[in-house]
Amino acid sequence: TYADLVLLNWSVTSEGKTDSKGAVKPGRDTLENLRIHQRFLAVPAEEWFFKMHIAMEGEAAECISAISGGLCAIQQDNVPAVTSCLDS
Repeated sequence: TYADLVLLNWSVTSEGKTDSKGAVKPGRDTLENLRIHQRFLAVPAEEWFFKMHIAMEGEAAECISAISGGLCAIQQDNVPAVTSCLDS
């Protein structure tokens, strides 16, 4: 599956960036530090395909969180919170 092949098939080299809690946050700035564990074709294009999808998922995580918070704020009719979520 996509999750097995892309999302669960990587690690970060020792130079990889972490957040304030020490967790790895894959994104555009960490592409060079991602290590793909298993590949089918073992060609550079395949590795970059996987890395780009990992980075997109990492960047999208904040958007998903903001959308969820925004929906809750809409239900509570909290305009300042909705605006904050849209700005984040």
